[in-house]
Amino acid sequence: MKATKTIEVTVSPDGKIAIETKGFVGPRCREASRVIEEALGKKTDEVLTTEYYNSAVTNIRAFFERFSQLNIRSNTQLDQLVEQAVQAVRGVAPQQLRDSESMRHKVSAQLGQVQSVLDGLLVERPRRNILRRPR
Repeated sequence: MKATKTIEVTVSPDGKIAIETKGFVGPRCREASRVIEEALGKKTDEVLTTEYYNSAVTNIRAFFERFSQLNIRSNTQLDQLVEQAVQAVRGVAPQQLRDSESMRHKVSAQLGQVQSVLDGLLVERPRRNILRRPR
């Protein structure tokens, strides 16, 4: 049986609104509550659960494993960036990210450096012009 996905919204007597997502894993829990948060306005606090951190670490490791299996070796700078990102999460357990704010900041900073260099490597895809024969 598939797990039910729900969003619970609670309004306390002092007017604070709490949104709890159940059955969503990782970043999908943020996507699920985003529409409600946008409608309500200012967000003051966010608490991420163990499932969020578990899936984030698992997903990034799976991505790097898949990347290495694809054997994309056309750009040494890209290979170095991937290795730098792998080093950022190597040996980091989801529980460490939950327990240690300094560990979260360290991993975030290292991955942020990778992202900034990667952003410079990205190139806009050229648009294709499809020519059709007149009928």
